[in-house]
Amino acid sequence: MFCLFRNSRIVNPLNYLVLILSWLPTLYWLYFTLVEKSFLHNFFDGASLMVDLLLGLPIVLLFAIIIYAMVYWTFKVIIIIFAPYMIEKNSEVEMPEDSLDPAMVEEFGDDYWQKDEAELKALQAVRKDNAVEKMDASDDNIQADLTETPEKITK
Repeated sequence: MFCLFRNSRIVNPLNYLVLILSWLPTLYWLYFTLVEKSFLHNFFDGASLMVDLLLGLPIVLLFAIIIYAMVYWTFKVIIIIFAPYMIEKNSEVEMPEDSLDPAMVEEFGDDYWQKDEAELKALQAVRKDNAVEKMDASDDNIQADLTETPEKITK
């Protein structure tokens, strides 16, 4: 579902409606914070503090972006769940095969991202064994340090 959410877009007639519905709460937020709370009035009268300008205005604008994204993505998830036929694949996002880093392909191989369950379990077992070996080696180092410590103290 994440791939469908990320690499798709809403079909055009519905997309315009979703865009308008996403802009409405954003514009209301800007109206509420700038006009109703008299931010602009204080700004033009010169009554705004420097803190209001340096911290308040950027936060107001950031929240406008967050509100727009939250509403748009909520509509998109609802459309994906209830009307997936209204979603089309975004062809602009496709990555060509030659865009892979050759060094990464050499290091990890062609099948790095396409492992089956048996390979994953074997890989997890190897990682677990390596972690246990590292812990055992560090325990041996600690034991060696502890046995050497009394000799160093007496010298």
